[in-house]
Amino acid sequence: MIHTLSVRTRHRTELADITGEIQELVRQSGVEEGVCYIFQAHTTAGLTINENADPSVAADILMVLNRITATRRFIATWKATPRPTSRLPSWGRSSPCW
Repeated sequence: MIHTLSVRTRHRTELADITGEIQELVRQSGVEEGVCYIFQAHTTAGLTINENADPSVAADILMVLNRITATRRFIATWKATPRPTSRLPSWGRSSPCW
């Protein structure tokens, strides 16, 4: 059973809480036991799991991602040319290794 969820964001770098939407899709499916796999196919988007108990954690995650990808040295070392360099920070933000 496959469902599609579209998420619209308002900012270039943003964490969007999709917990409610996922819970609703699972509820609508009628499945009472099993595993829900979430996959995103876009190269400039990513998925992360966060307990969301402290709102400042999301702000800290965004701060770190923006600092990592904001330096000219970071962008200058990318090998993914001649693609548009405006997308390079997005690729870096979507695949962090914590």
